[in-house]
Amino acid sequence: MTQNPEIANQKVIDGLCVNYHDVGQGEPMLIIHGRGDKVIPLANSQTLHGLIPRSQLHSSGQCGHWTQVERRDSFNRLVLDFVEASD
Repeated sequence: MTQNPEIANQKVIDGLCVNYHDVGQGEPMLIIHGRGDKVIPLANSQTLHGLIPRSQLHSSGQCGHWTQVERRDSFNRLVLDFVEASD
């Protein structure tokens, strides 16, 4: 019996979902977002940042969904500074 591809895809998406209240309650979290992202609205990252006490939110202007590519140098600096501060 072949499974409906839409149902299979939804199961994968459901597996990626998390309860925000279970995330980042003890560990610091770095959130980096491109302000021009057409895939995930900046408001999602702002909500996540508001729910996670030890989070940092950095948004890059003139940048879309691929911040790590479009703003490689600043992205790498943010990640390195975050990791060094977390050690």
